Amino acid sequence: MNGKGKLDFHSLRTSFINLLIALGVDPKTVQGMARHETIGQTMDVYGRIRNEMMKEAAEKLGALFNKSSCQPQSSRQIHAKSDGEPISDKNATA
Repeated sequence: MNGKGKLDFHSLRTSFINLLIALGVDPKTVQGMARHETIGQTMDVYGRIRNEMMKEAAEKLGALFNKSSCQPQSSRQIHAKSDGEPISDKNATA
């Protein structure tokens, strides 16, 4: 916004580039669409948004691995005996 409550061209352009980054568009493509001469120019101006997205992604991964329901399963298949008692496949009979 230009301070008067109206959307100016620069604000629209900034919003457009921020949306591209938020959508995960590759930075080199964003550079081209923004018509910046260098990727550095794009990342210097808009890299903050990408850093925030990376932090959010890391937090989501951390939450995923902290859930008890996401504990890694053993690579060995568990079978059940006819009485319902679980046994590992190393003790299973063919």
